[in-house]
Amino acid sequence: TPLKIEKDLLPVIPQKDWIWFTHAVIHFGRETCTAHAPKCPVCPLNEVCPKKGVKLKSEKSKNENQK
Repeated sequence: TPLKIEKDLLPVIPQKDWIWFTHAVIHFGRETCTAHAPKCPVCPLNEVCPKKGVKLKSEKSKNENQK
């Protein structure tokens, strides 16, 4: 939940950086980790991202073509 995420981040992100961090996460979501076409191969968080249920468009196309 958003509250759990906030609780987990509070000890990690210094208060002076909260506003910057919020904007950085929003920008990241709009530019890299988009809902419809995530750019996982170029994502700087690729190594630590759980990618739960995410399939790249290229993977979806391959699976559809194999049917």
